[in-house]
Amino acid sequence: MTVVNVGRRLALAAICGSLVVSFGASGAKKQTVAPRVTVASLAALPSASASAQRYRVGLLVDNQNTEPLFIGEIRFTLRIPGQGLLTGHSQSEMKIEALDRTTVTIDVPGDSLPSYSELRAAAGPGDKLDYELYGNITASRGMRTIPIQAQGVLTLTKVSE
Repeated sequence: MTVVNVGRRLALAAICGSLVVSFGASGAKKQTVAPRVTVASLAALPSASASAQRYRVGLLVDNQNTEPLFIGEIRFTLRIPGQGLLTGHSQSEMKIEALDRTTVTIDVPGDSLPSYSELRAAAGPGDKLDYELYGNITASRGMRTIPIQAQGVLTLTKVSE
């Protein structure tokens, strides 16, 4: 074999190898990262009676993917340690653009949570309350379920009448 033939074979092998790598990379499915979900706000809604307290939960959904996120439903339980739970779910489908975040507001009954005034009395300075959030997001495309979990501090507010 001549040096020219060896060089051609090596060049051909390099081209074939790079084609295999590029076809493999293009055929690989992009991995979707679960969105980050935190509680942006908790607001007491005006109520007709003290026994019918409702709350508005603002969930900040952060899509960390380079593709839009299509959400069919968000189901969650919000736990305020020492105070109780709120359980709710979103009512409509939504799209969160790539590398974007949005606040999803969900109104929920406050049957298992104290009244606004009792929560405010239990809150720290600035009406801050610790929270734990867990639940799941169901994608509207593919019906895939993604678990969510977070903890942090939220600010308690009241929606004026």
